[in-house]
Amino acid sequence: MKRFSAFLMIFSALTFSACSDDDDGDNGNGNGGDLSVGTFEATVSGDINEDINGIAYYETVDGEVAITLFVSFTEWPFITFLFNPPVEEGIYTAIGTATGQEDDETNASASNGNFLFFGNGGSVTITNVASEQIDGEFTVNFEYSDGTEEVNIVIDGSFSAEKD
Repeated sequence: MKRFSAFLMIFSALTFSACSDDDDGDNGNGNGGDLSVGTFEATVSGDINEDINGIAYYETVDGEVAITLFVSFTEWPFITFLFNPPVEEGIYTAIGTATGQEDDETNASASNGNFLFFGNGGSVTITNVASEQIDGEFTVNFEYSDGTEEVNIVIDGSFSAEKD
């Protein structure tokens, strides 16, 4: 439960910083700012089917490297992968909020506005790590379950996340 609460706090902080940093300059989006962000594209399949895309950025939060895929103006507010540092090129197994995360695992979570999904399989492959950018591909199984309802999806895509 502590990890879940910490995750929600991280998500709130990431969302706030992503929204507030782009209001102090001119980057051509109509609301100022020069926030440097990457992009991502993905396909959701299973109990929910749709294509999504948006911005991608990474930062270090509470000793973990968080890669956030943020979808604006749709029902999908975010997909997040948390890694133990340092993030290196390689394959990371996607897990939910289990404690004792190994260095070759990533805590994966996603929300579509209706459900908070946690990773329960699949992987995130980091293909490039540079000082200001992390690139990768992912095929992650996600699950939502509240004891009465269960929703299973797979999100498959790629990202190029720039340092926030």
